[in-house]
Amino acid sequence: MTLARRSVAEFIGTAFLVATVIGSGIMAERLANGNVALVLLANTIATGAVLVALITVLFGLLASSNVLTSFENYLGALLYFLIPWTAINLTDFYLVRRGHYRTEDFFDANGPFGLFNWRGLLVYVITFGIEIPFMNTAVYQGPISKQLGGADIAWIVGLCVSVPLYYFIARGTVPAADSATTADAGPVA
Repeated sequence: MTLARRSVAEFIGTAFLVATVIGSGIMAERLANGNVALVLLANTIATGAVLVALITVLFGLLASSNVLTSFENYLGALLYFLIPWTAINLTDFYLVRRGHYRTEDFFDANGPFGLFNWRGLLVYVITFGIEIPFMNTAVYQGPISKQLGGADIAWIVGLCVSVPLYYFIARGTVPAADSATTADAGPVA
């Protein structure tokens, strides 16, 4: 790798990291309502996640003779984790709570979410377990994927399972009074 290419790669990586630190700091400051510990935690988690992603991509590029295959495997693995999580969050926002969130409730241990949303985590774990037989990766191929001639439809299964399952489990958990009091919460960022 030439000096010019290394310099460009270093600049791009540094730019992503700086943007993450600044962006996560702004995000944390807006959501923490003056809680400095929460600001530091949110900033640290976001920065750490980007560092892990940058290092993973770097090792993938350096350790593999076929970069595209490695990157495709990485993105495929991300689908298995992110599709159910995103579907649960969108189901909660649009179908269960109908867009009525109060930011303060996320940080209130006695609020509607508690310390964590156990219903969401339960659905996430169940959905991921159901996805496994449908997976087809470089490391593992599930039995249903084999029967389908190698088709990898785990992410579709994850989407189709997580949305109705979370809706069924969480639909009665939002009191009617919360809907009326949170309507003035403003836009959700």
